[in-house]
Amino acid sequence: MKLNKMTAVLLAATMLGGVATPALAASKKSRDSELRAMVERQQKQIDALNAQIQAMQANAVPVVGALAGGVAADAAAAEENASNIEFMQVTIESQQAQIDALKKTTATNAPNWKGAPELKSGTGFSWKPNGVIQYDAGYVSNPNNKINTANLGWNSNFRRLLFGVEGTVPGDFKYKFQFDVAGGSLGFEDVLIAYEPAGKPYSLQVGYFYPFTSLDNMTSNRFISMMERSQLNDAFGSGRRIGVAGAYQTSEFLLQAGLMNGTTVNAATGNTAWSADARAVWFPKFGTAQYHAAVGYHNRHNNKNSLGQNYQARPFTTLTSIRFVGTSPATTTGASGTGIAAYGDQIFAAELAGIWGSFNAVAEAQLVKVDAVNPTDVLSGGQAASGFTRLAQDPTFFSAYGEVGYWFTGESRGYKAGKWDRTKIVNPFDKGGWGGFQLVGRVDYLNLTQYVGASTPTSSLVTGGTLNGGSQLGYLVALNWWPTDYVRFTSQFIRSDITGGPSAAAVDPTSLLTPVYDRNYSVNAFVMRAQLDF
Repeated sequence: MKLNKMTAVLLAATMLGGVATPALAASKKSRDSELRAMVERQQKQIDALNAQIQAMQANAVPVVGALAGGVAADAAAAEENASNIEFMQVTIESQQAQIDALKKTTATNAPNWKGAPELKSGTGFSWKPNGVIQYDAGYVSNPNNKINTANLGWNSNFRRLLFGVEGTVPGDFKYKFQFDVAGGSLGFEDVLIAYEPAGKPYSLQVGYFYPFTSLDNMTSNRFISMMERSQLNDAFGSGRRIGVAGAYQTSEFLLQAGLMNGTTVNAATGNTAWSADARAVWFPKFGTAQYHAAVGYHNRHNNKNSLGQNYQARPFTTLTSIRFVGTSPATTTGASGTGIAAYGDQIFAAELAGIWGSFNAVAEAQLVKVDAVNPTDVLSGGQAASGFTRLAQDPTFFSAYGEVGYWFTGESRGYKAGKWDRTKIVNPFDKGGWGGFQLVGRVDYLNLTQYVGASTPTSSLVTGGTLNGGSQLGYLVALNWWPTDYVRFTSQFIRSDITGGPSAAAVDPTSLLTPVYDRNYSVNAFVMRAQLDF
């Protein structure tokens, strides 16, 4: 088979033009489907030309052999045949490079799917919607049926209805914002801009996000093992704040630090609260076992015009607004109350965790030292603590929990650089399996009762010099079923043993010889959740 140079040139020009011209038009019109179809057609032509070259090389062999044997042959034809082969090979290599570039372009522009479509461009832009739907239902008992409230018993609600977007912009910048409409009003979740330079160990972010308070709090609500985070996060007010933070991370070490403002996103005035937060994490991996150890420190200062803090916790579910432990008088509506007068507090935190195949364990503890406003303190410079209980001594509060979990279906709990992450389900529904089943048990303790001396003004919270915030010891068992990586159903039983607290006198009014801060009672709850995230 022969192909003269003119034919090869015309064929090459036609093929190159067929790639370049439609590619330009398609890129201008963002017609990725046409680009992909064109790439397929051109790839077929390349395959056909490769076949032609192989045939031409096969025909050239006897000619060359004849020349080598001294037999007269068409040397000019053989030379032209070899030249055509060489030219076509160069042309095909050039065209293949262009098609590979087009394939890369179409692959970049095509959406990736990680629970939701993620669009990326070759210039550094990306965009991905995200969201969480969590529907809760269950029952919380009324201890001795003594609390006159409609906020106990059966209830259901949407715990979270989160919607937002996240992505990147050129220059190694990232963004994320989420809104929650579960309560019938618009609330903010994470709203931040981050700088994460590629290949560098450091990063910066500014916006509205969680301070670095605990492993449980740093983990997304999608991946925590229980329906709610531990009560140290609930009781000690570890909510999101406005601020700036930085991180330094290696393969086994993470250091996070931030300077945060108040908890209100768009306050024009009265947002003088601030905190300094730091957390150091060591997360080595020995063999297949993942370990986690961390310490944290938080120095928090309250708003000058409202020097106070209410430390309180629900009975491990948001299906009731009643708090049986807290530093405000009891209410039948679960209102937060006025709390105690305080300039601020310091939190000392410790974390331990490990993953060994399908088994995982975690424990956390926090000690809170409150800087109370004493009865004799004179406030000035816009400071105000009116309506808050003043304590003669600074209280110290404590909370800790321990948890173990086991996957019956062979999964290993997800973990990534200082926080729990998504678990990859081994046999999901969409692959013909039954999904993943995880059993989790937790013991969770909180103590808000302490001797603080006299108080001014006189408060029902302080009895015989003891602040009756109460203690709550929870026993929690949960069965989590994940049909797929992005769908979860949870059934959870909770028993709360409570000592003292603002509701103790109402629940147990007959134990007159027992101080109210020593009276005991229990609360049981059974709760369920259906969750989908993307």
